[in-house]
Amino acid sequence: MKKILLTLGGLVVIGASTAVFYSNYYKPKGDVVTPTQGQSDDGIVLATSSPEKPAEKPIVIDSTPKYKGQDLNFLASPKELSGYPKEFVEAQQKKLLGIIKLVNENPKDETNWIDVGLVKKVFNNYIGARDVWEYAKLLNPNASMSYSNLGKLYSGYLSDNKKAEENFLAALKLDPGISDGYLALAEFYRDFYKEKFDQVDDVLLAGIKVVPLDLNLHLQLAFYYKNIGDKENAIKYFEKFLKLPDLTGAQQKAIEEEVVALKS
Repeated sequence: MKKILLTLGGLVVIGASTAVFYSNYYKPKGDVVTPTQGQSDDGIVLATSSPEKPAEKPIVIDSTPKYKGQDLNFLASPKELSGYPKEFVEAQQKKLLGIIKLVNENPKDETNWIDVGLVKKVFNNYIGARDVWEYAKLLNPNASMSYSNLGKLYSGYLSDNKKAEENFLAALKLDPGISDGYLALAEFYRDFYKEKFDQVDDVLLAGIKVVPLDLNLHLQLAFYYKNIGDKENAIKYFEKFLKLPDLTGAQQKAIEEEVVALKS
């Protein structure tokens, strides 16, 4: 079994970073450029500041990246839209316009950009969804939702396992205390990235260490072992599942039957 770098705190990963290019006189977002006397090294004339003449109000340069992706108003191709009821398309177009209005009112709120992508994806507009989610990631690189959405988009729809893995790992690193990231990465290795199929249990075991009472982590791990023919570990984690709180009667009965079948 190959091992992936998993810790109780999350995954140690090497991710791609977003480079921000700027000149000597452009400062990152939030930095204040204070007017000074004379010229800069670039020969740009700066505002005068002296005891007789108070400095002008500091200038804050906004370095928010510009969106360069698919037009926000483009829902999908006419051919794609023709496959849906007219009323549904009109409702979704109206919804999209409402979200775009919110984007225009607060363009730095990444959640609105994420919503734009969700509407586009309804009509299989994967390029449009990718563009706005990648941009949302630039706006807020510390929010895991964009990474998680992109991981699923790249794996299930755009067939780019490398980018899918990068995004799944980044999402998990940002939110290592919830089970969804472990489940999504394990599902990706199981169903799409077959070269790393043998890392499914490593991911799920790491998740169980962090979220020990999560039902889905135990259940997915037990079924993984069952599917690869490891009866001993399948029984072990099915039985651990049966000891977890909040089981429904139907869940308990179904898993008890799985254990009986494996032991027979």
